[in-house]
Amino acid sequence: MMGRKRDVVLLLAVFNLTINKALCLPENIPTRIMLVYDKRENIKEFRTLNSGITEDMDSKIRSWREEKIEVDDIIHGLNSNEIDMEEFPKLISYRV
Repeated sequence: MMGRKRDVVLLLAVFNLTINKALCLPENIPTRIMLVYDKRENIKEFRTLNSGITEDMDSKIRSWREEKIEVDDIIHGLNSNEIDMEEFPKLISYRV
């Protein structure tokens, strides 16, 4: 099934964006982004979740995202990863 694209209809994803080199900044600005995608409603929207960045920096990041990031590339590049529930201490205590 290599090369086959997923048929994603609805997606909400939160991720950290490393962006210092792209904006020619000396250090990374930790930027948490939320991606909202709804194929039926034709919504492809990024939202910056950081409250600690300036309005000017948010504007620069938003402009860069709009110019450089193709939402479909993110959607089709997502991987399904296995979650090892043994790593969660609270769940371990509920074993029978």
